Amino acid sequence: MRERPILFNGAMVPTCALIAAQLDLIDQQAKPEVR
Repeated sequence: MRERPILFNGAMVPTCALIAAQLDLIDQQAKPEVR
């Protein structure tokens, strides 16, 4: 039972990071001139 929340948290952190990276890429593609 104790391993589940640890694995869940470990899975959530990279997921949030991937979502943030995807949003960043979308933002760069949407406004390439702002770079």
